[in-house]
Amino acid sequence: MDQSNSEHIFDDSAEYYAVLNIPRDASDEDVRRAYRNLAQVYHPDKHTDPEQKKRAEEAFNRLQESYEVLSDPNRRQIYDVYGKEGLAAGFELGTKLDSVDDLKAKWEEFKKKQEAERAELLSNHRGVYMCRLDLSDPRASLAGKRPLFRAATVTNAIEAPVGESDVFYLQGVAALRANAGAGSLIFGYRRVLSQHDSLDANAVLGARPSVTLTSTRQLTPFTTASLTTSYTVGQGTGMQVSTTRHLPYNMQATLGWVVGPPAASGISFSVTKRGAKYLASGKLELGAATSLSAKLIYHVSPSVHVRAIARAGNMGIDVELGAGRKWGRNTAGYIGSVVGLQGVAVKGRLVRGGQTFEVPVTLSNQYSDYKALAAAYVLPPLAYVVVSRYVVRPLVRWQRQKRERQLQQQHADAVRESLQKAFSERSLIEPVARRKARSEAAKRPTGGLVVLDAVYGKVEEYLAEGGPQQRAAAAAAAAVAAASTAEGLDLTAVLAAAAAAATTSPAAAGSGEAAAAAATDASADRSSSHGEASASGRDAGRDGGGAATAADDAAAPLPPQWLSVTAALQYQVADSKLTLHPGVPKKNQMGFADPSPGSTETRLLYVSYMYGTKVYEVTVDDTDGLQLPGAGEVVSEQAKVRGLVHLGAAVHGLAELLLQPVPAGGDATPRSG
Repeated sequence: MDQSNSEHIFDDSAEYYAVLNIPRDASDEDVRRAYRNLAQVYHPDKHTDPEQKKRAEEAFNRLQESYEVLSDPNRRQIYDVYGKEGLAAGFELGTKLDSVDDLKAKWEEFKKKQEAERAELLSNHRGVYMCRLDLSDPRASLAGKRPLFRAATVTNAIEAPVGESDVFYLQGVAALRANAGAGSLIFGYRRVLSQHDSLDANAVLGARPSVTLTSTRQLTPFTTASLTTSYTVGQGTGMQVSTTRHLPYNMQATLGWVVGPPAASGISFSVTKRGAKYLASGKLELGAATSLSAKLIYHVSPSVHVRAIARAGNMGIDVELGAGRKWGRNTAGYIGSVVGLQGVAVKGRLVRGGQTFEVPVTLSNQYSDYKALAAAYVLPPLAYVVVSRYVVRPLVRWQRQKRERQLQQQHADAVRESLQKAFSERSLIEPVARRKARSEAAKRPTGGLVVLDAVYGKVEEYLAEGGPQQRAAAAAAAAVAAASTAEGLDLTAVLAAAAAAATTSPAAAGSGEAAAAAATDASADRSSSHGEASASGRDAGRDGGGAATAADDAAAPLPPQWLSVTAALQYQVADSKLTLHPGVPKKNQMGFADPSPGSTETRLLYVSYMYGTKVYEVTVDDTDGLQLPGAGEVVSEQAKVRGLVHLGAAVHGLAELLLQPVPAGGDATPRSG
């Protein structure tokens, strides 16, 4: 990945609304109020410790930048339209574009055009590979009495843009049918003459060499016409005229006339209508090849569609029913059944990055073969389920995981730095967060909002069976149990050390004695405050260990793809309420960071909290809003409630949470030990 992309991934400070935790439609007074509240904690003058003052300076610079932009109406409007890049480029709002919606529309159109151009450059290589199989008599085919492979076709095309108006292309075609092969090479040149005119010329080298020249012109904004002339050795001169007209109601009609040569002469007419979820088309051909066809494609969802096709002509009659699905941006599959006078067949198609692989399989040469008919309508959905579940999904998941591991390894140092900044910001607000948690806990049992545990990122790893959350809860419970039988132990220090031991040593979860020993040692030697023991110990295991030498960084494991944000959320609690506004990525909030940059998976926010005498859990997407209390489900499992309460007590230093009854959805309440 180049440097520009790397800077884009880690430039999280661009989301100024998230820094202040305000909605995008916040008033000027809301901006000032949010800035003043955060400045009370992050202003360097509020801290006397040199290390804390240095951290506060870095955080306050980020806060100040956000306020300066959002408090200036002109700069805020530019930022809303173009983002931070627009501010850096010195964009201005023109007098003719006084509407933000107009500016946004133009900006989105420009970005879509750029994406389309990039996609076009990446799709210069196209290929179609078709292999027709005959399984109408498998025994005879396997015994060698009749061919298993009936036909095969390979088509490859490469385009090479030269400048803005010229394209050279090369296409090769090879076909094998009935033990006879044929092939050809096509050399072509395409040029855009003007906004309305283009010219295409190609030469075919093969069994019947030919030369073709096509001129296309846009006659009106709704009508396009083309004229094609050709000369084929052995057949003579040919000519084709076609015109396309855009009709009302999202319809399009095309009329084509092949003047010659006589063996290919004919006329065709087609109509296409596009709806919000469907595409319907019909085509009539009269001449050397006479046929009538109709096609309907209906999109069940953005990634799944069903298809029905009916064809009748001098080559026979058949009906095709099938379904297709997209897996990602560059992969799509299709499987369908074809029943007609020529027999029963199924076909499968896979499209990947401009390459199309198609395999038609003939099941019977008789359309009345009921076994073949049953197989034709059972095999496609069965094959779709099998291929989708056991081939495509694992492959897509493996590729995604491989890409994410590469990104992790490539940007491990930058991720650690980003997580360390988040930890530095949280260390500034932890004293205030603990005071707020203590104040909220005092409102129980009638109220009070205490955030027990909160994690941002890929929370599945954190919440997995036997994962970090369960290890921390088990270690804290074991430490408290040991403390209840010992003398002279500080329960608050025991909880902090147990949470740290659980996240830094997985074995602690399985050994209560180890957790208790770690807690006892930490209690005996309290050279730092509880806040440092709770945050630095626990977050060091989460954030990658904090500062280290270059040799340690090289040998250190990759940082986890989740981040603890318990203190950051507790700080935002006011009057027993917590509000996170929708449409604002949470990774840019103070005390947050993106633990998995470049990943295509949606970041999640997991929150467990106590309100009154009950414990709740809720998980939301990165840009979803969140209102606490009122969101989530009550945790009814007593053991889980006890573990979450232990975690909250460890983070906030609230040993009294363990000494007061907290019913789990009406069950018995957890107590210390």
